[in-house]
Amino acid sequence: MDEYITDEFLKKLDEASKDERKELRRKKAIEIFEGEKGEISPKEISKLLGISENQVIRYLGMKRLENYKKTIGIPISSEKIRRVNIEIGIPKGRLTDSKVDRLVLARNERIKTLSDSGLSVEEVAEIEHLTISQAKEIYMSLGLPIYTLSELKNIEKVRKEKVRAERKVASRKRRNRRRREKRTGERQKGKVEIDKKPEINSFKDLIEKMRELLQQGKSGLAINLGRSFSNSTMLTPEEREKLDSSLKELESIREAYRRVQEKEKVIEK
Repeated sequence: MDEYITDEFLKKLDEASKDERKELRRKKAIEIFEGEKGEISPKEISKLLGISENQVIRYLGMKRLENYKKTIGIPISSEKIRRVNIEIGIPKGRLTDSKVDRLVLARNERIKTLSDSGLSVEEVAEIEHLTISQAKEIYMSLGLPIYTLSELKNIEKVRKEKVRAERKVASRKRRNRRRREKRTGERQKGKVEIDKKPEINSFKDLIEKMRELLQQGKSGLAINLGRSFSNSTMLTPEEREKLDSSLKELESIREAYRRVQEKEKVIEK
């Protein structure tokens, strides 16, 4: 069993304060007991840790001791449990109101000490044989923090990550909304400009106007304008053929550009 008492443990014990030494021994007693799957007596653990058997019994708690009794069939005497109960403040005889008050005060003091030593609510509840709900109620009544510093840091980390994720989603929605509004605005503007129908009296006028729109980045308007003249009797068959070829080329370029934009949106998501 000596492998449990390492140099590191002894060094921590030597450097610790009185309360910290208690807590180190408590944790080590539980570690040894559970490491041996309950097949070790409190007396053996007490020898390893240099403390009394009663202290080990108190550290392990009645629940573990019951498991110990069932595992190896060696009961801890009722007298020994009675003595341990007296040591931790459970008086014998009939419980009066004053005895109950003393028990509650003693328990609350133990809980304060355990909480100050850095134990979590769950660990304190186990030591004091309380449910988690009961322990939390007592913590709140005593004004003690329910979460340890490390738990609070983790909660804050999760909260910040959630806020960042929500902001990222909101930002993406804003970008998408601006894109939709821009496209809608362009379509509306294009409709107005087409309705105005620029003065075009020849194929040359048409090509010049389409080139002007393309230079302004309005390829959709240029294509729509060309389509509006595709069947015009103003153009000769040869001019209509050239116009049709130009429109097909413009539509092909515009479609390729749209595909690139769609890929960029997927990457952003």
